[in-house]
Amino acid sequence: MDPNIKLLADELHKRFDDLDLKWEQRLLDAELRLGARIDNLGERHQVRIDGLEAQHGERLNLVDSLLVYQGDRIDRAHNLSALHDERLSRLEGAALAFDDWCPRLEALIDDIKWEMHKCASAGERLAAERPSSGRGILPLPKSALERPPAPNYYADGPNGHYLPPHNRDDGFGLVFTISHHPVKGAYNPPYPPPPPPPNLVTARWSSPQFGAGSSGKLPKLQFPSFDGDNPKLWVSRCEDYFDLYHVDPQLWVRVAAMHFSGAAARWSMSVESRLRSASWSQFGQLLLERFGRNQQEQLIRQLYRFSQTGSVQDYIDSFVSLVDQLVAYGPNTDPLYYTTRFIDGLRPDIRAAVLIQRPKDLDSACTLALLQEEVSAQASRREFRKTDPGGGWKPAVRGPSPLPLPPGVDKQVPTAADKTSPEQVRSNADKFSALRAYRRAKGLCDRCAEKWHPGHRCAASIQLHVVEELFELFQQDEAVSPPSSPPHSSEHVCLALSAAAVSGSASARTLKLIGFLQSRQLKILVDSSSSSSFLGETIARDLSGVSQLVQPVAVQVANGAQIWCDSVIPNAVWSVHNYEFTTDLRIIPLQHYDLIVGMDWLESFSPMNVHWRHKWMQIPYQGSVVLIQGEDAVPPAKVLVQVCNATWEQQLSSVSNSVPPEISALLSEYTPLFAPVDGLPLVRGCEHSIPLIPGAKPVSVRPYRYPPALKTEIEQQVQDLLSKGLIQPSSSPFSSPMLLVKKKDGSWRPVVDYRYLNALTIRGKFPIPVFDELMDELAGSSWFSSLDLNSGFHQIRLKPGEEPKTAFQTHFGHYEFRVMSFGLCGAPGTFQGAMNTTLQPLLRKCVLVFFDDILIYSKSYDEHVRDIRAVLELLSKDKWQIKLSKCSFAQRQLAYLGHVISAEGISTDQSKVDAVSAWPVPTNAKELRGFLGLAGYYRKFVRHFAILARPLSDLLKKHALFIWTPDHQAAFDALKMALSSAPVLAMPDFSRPFCIETDACNSGVGAVLLQQGHPLAYISKPLEPVWSTAIVQGYSSDPHALDLITRLSVDPSSVPHFSLSGGLLRYKGLPLSSGKNCILVVVDKFTKYGHFIALAHPFTAASVATVFFDHIYRLHGLPESIVSDRDRVFTAHFWKELFRLAGVSLRMSSSYHPQTDGQTERVNQCLETFLRCYIHACPSRWSKWLGSAEYWYNTSFHSAIGRSPFEALYGYSPRSLGVSSNDVREHPDLSDWLKDKELMNRLL
Repeated sequence: MDPNIKLLADELHKRFDDLDLKWEQRLLDAELRLGARIDNLGERHQVRIDGLEAQHGERLNLVDSLLVYQGDRIDRAHNLSALHDERLSRLEGAALAFDDWCPRLEALIDDIKWEMHKCASAGERLAAERPSSGRGILPLPKSALERPPAPNYYADGPNGHYLPPHNRDDGFGLVFTISHHPVKGAYNPPYPPPPPPPNLVTARWSSPQFGAGSSGKLPKLQFPSFDGDNPKLWVSRCEDYFDLYHVDPQLWVRVAAMHFSGAAARWSMSVESRLRSASWSQFGQLLLERFGRNQQEQLIRQLYRFSQTGSVQDYIDSFVSLVDQLVAYGPNTDPLYYTTRFIDGLRPDIRAAVLIQRPKDLDSACTLALLQEEVSAQASRREFRKTDPGGGWKPAVRGPSPLPLPPGVDKQVPTAADKTSPEQVRSNADKFSALRAYRRAKGLCDRCAEKWHPGHRCAASIQLHVVEELFELFQQDEAVSPPSSPPHSSEHVCLALSAAAVSGSASARTLKLIGFLQSRQLKILVDSSSSSSFLGETIARDLSGVSQLVQPVAVQVANGAQIWCDSVIPNAVWSVHNYEFTTDLRIIPLQHYDLIVGMDWLESFSPMNVHWRHKWMQIPYQGSVVLIQGEDAVPPAKVLVQVCNATWEQQLSSVSNSVPPEISALLSEYTPLFAPVDGLPLVRGCEHSIPLIPGAKPVSVRPYRYPPALKTEIEQQVQDLLSKGLIQPSSSPFSSPMLLVKKKDGSWRPVVDYRYLNALTIRGKFPIPVFDELMDELAGSSWFSSLDLNSGFHQIRLKPGEEPKTAFQTHFGHYEFRVMSFGLCGAPGTFQGAMNTTLQPLLRKCVLVFFDDILIYSKSYDEHVRDIRAVLELLSKDKWQIKLSKCSFAQRQLAYLGHVISAEGISTDQSKVDAVSAWPVPTNAKELRGFLGLAGYYRKFVRHFAILARPLSDLLKKHALFIWTPDHQAAFDALKMALSSAPVLAMPDFSRPFCIETDACNSGVGAVLLQQGHPLAYISKPLEPVWSTAIVQGYSSDPHALDLITRLSVDPSSVPHFSLSGGLLRYKGLPLSSGKNCILVVVDKFTKYGHFIALAHPFTAASVATVFFDHIYRLHGLPESIVSDRDRVFTAHFWKELFRLAGVSLRMSSSYHPQTDGQTERVNQCLETFLRCYIHACPSRWSKWLGSAEYWYNTSFHSAIGRSPFEALYGYSPRSLGVSSNDVREHPDLSDWLKDKELMNRLL
């Protein structure tokens, strides 16, 4: 090698070695510096963490102290509130008692004082009179010349006359006093009343002066005391006393104050300084201001609220007492005011009679009220009549007859004086004999009516029921015939009521129906023998719109009696078979029917076709003829065929007269389609089968119990089915019960309860049409017709061999169907498939089928006639039978499946909307669910339906309490308003574009489907919490947002639940496992048995109490005492009050001293050790190991009790599972589960 190159290579090697040494030194220095910086940072972080932990501990201590202080304050507040409520309730009760007691006591005291005053006045008058014999009771007063001179202070008057020794004037002129009418209780107020003088007393009277100069002797009088009650009367009594005894006016205040007691005495002490310098008039004003404030207002309020609650006499006495007190304050009050208030407070029946008389004063009103009460009492004893010998019901006169009208008023109302006595009345001896015979037959004593036995002795006093029996016995035959209307009455014998309407018996010219009036179901009788329409008064009480007649009207009953009608519901709207009618309904007492429809209604629909024997009628209704079918009996089989033929021929003739000629001719051409169902239907290849699951055993269910009225209906229905050949007697081992379901037209449909059979049936999957999809086919149509099959299910036969499965039982036999019956789970699919097969060529062209409801739609009238012909041709080909009474032809607007369809679109059925509007406020979840179900049927018509109904839907959630609040009422009313104003939805045209408008808010989302600006449907949905979470998650998955989050520096000390200690990252508490993050540990003090219950924080005292009762109480009952720490749950008022009422003693451990409850803390250590050992690899699954931990602890040997807690509690050791996964061959899930258990047992 070239020496130069070698030297150069050596030089390079040397330089490289130097560089390596330098870099190694630099790296070593960098590592040292980095290590020092890391140590420095670790120490700084540790110091910071320690400081934060110390601050956190101090804050926790402060929070605990605040919680304890807050709990004490809350307890004190609760105690104070309870004490306040208790005192308030006592004060309210005392106030009510005082308000009730004070007026009565005042009236009593005033009456006593008034009587005493009258006695004193009488004594004074007797003393002042001169007897005719020359000698009086008292000596004659001396003349003026013989009287001794008056004291100096009396001689200051003009001309030697003394001034009055008081500050009041003597009473001169007329003296008005309260006088009473001779009629007891009546009051005649004094009018015209005198003007009130300016002094405290409204009237004074002159009395002879007794004293030193008087020749008479003054009787000893007691000075009146005052306790704060009625200061006006007390002041008047004091002045009378001072006048009689000539007390110095300067001493009046002091003398009067000496006789204060009670509240008045306490008040006088507080105003003693003012009373010393007060004059008598000032003293009286002070008394009135203190003890008489608002007394007149209270009396006026009592008068305004005063009304009769007992007899008229009691009402008069109380009213007059109240008026007497008011007159003392305002004698100028118009007497007409008191008269009007008196009449307004009377009972309604008495008030009406008194008002008719128009009394001029209070005295007349009192007299009329007393007389009317007497008349009412006499009439009420005749209100209830006994049944006549013929068994017919004898109506009574409704209510008492009013008093005679005053002069000048036409007498058009019958009076009590028109009544006549009965022709025959039994003697008293016969009545007593009948009473004794009746009692002996009942085994009663014939004297006292008590239970008779040997040694029986009658009571010394007469029992009340004996008097009542005698009264009834004497009154039962004293029924007076009702008054007859005067000859000049405008409605004399104009109204009539038939015997069938009164007695409820069957009649040849009546028709029974079921209808509705103001959402109330009615039992209706169409009666051609009754002149007018009548409504029972029992039903009328709950209805609105009742008005009183100006003059009562007499109703003549067929048995000769009369009933008086005094009220009516004008233009009442009632419905039958969904047809509405308007009639004036007069209200009378009815027993057997709710509504009698008479000739006034029948004449308004004449001419009509009526078949009284078979109980149906055809009437003109809104341009068409409708059939109303009654509920009466079914004729025998042979006659039934002839009658049915005549019936449907008449129906066909009537319908033909009400439709256009083209359709009438078409119906006549297909007459056999409208014939009644008779015999078995045609075999069409769509027979119904009932496939059962393999191994199914025959179903046998006992028949239900029926009321007697339905038993007759069931017998008739079964006899009808037998006569038609639709059922046959059976000996099948299958048996299901039969029941009746009422149709819309009021007739009954026999239905068999096949629920047990359906549970064993393999269900088919034939698609059932959806209403919205059906309506989508009607775009552009303007003519509509509907057909309804006659008992459509019974027009499909059963497959041979399936008949025994349909067997049913009644109370009198065992039968089976030969045709498809109602109630079978696969019947709707079979029927829909049969109809689709028959009308397949026309489906979605001009025909829609929803079970037995067939809709024919067309764009023009000529096309509609052709479509009807095509549909009738297909139905005639397969021999289907149509019920003509339920068909409608060539209509521009038609009701179909709860909706009204027309060329303009689809709208709601008004009858359904009325039912929603009349729905009462729900009181429970079931009623609310029914309302939402009915309203939800029209949800596509209501904008934001789900948002409006959200408050109501929340009440139906699981575990939700049903508490009706104003928010729920507002939502309830909003839904009703929205449905009542629902728009008409247009038909969709799929050849044109659609438009969707959406909307959203915090509570929900909504949308509307539009076409050319017309709404087609509304949809809405409330926002659930999971939707909000999905929105948040959607934003959190944004990559740009995630990139920004990763750039943020996180302070290690701000990460919750984690701490760095000794180089180890520690987690405080338990990780979340199946939604749980803490454990409730309960240990028995005696047996050491423990329970470990997973909880989710945060929790409340109520939730912990629920867990305690679900896991501890159900196994061990209530403990005598509970030792716990001072967690806010155990110091809560809920927890303390619950166990205080349960009789459990609560003991709290000392703060910051866990050794107080050392047993539980020791069990916590065992549990923590177990979880650390066995779930360190999967810490989030600790909740699944909690049961194993509890089993391990309770079955382990405990040194304190010398055995396991399980054995100490139950007395025996538990058995092991003893099953291995190797024993399982056919169930892999069971094998996996056993392997997990074996793994856990090996770990244990």
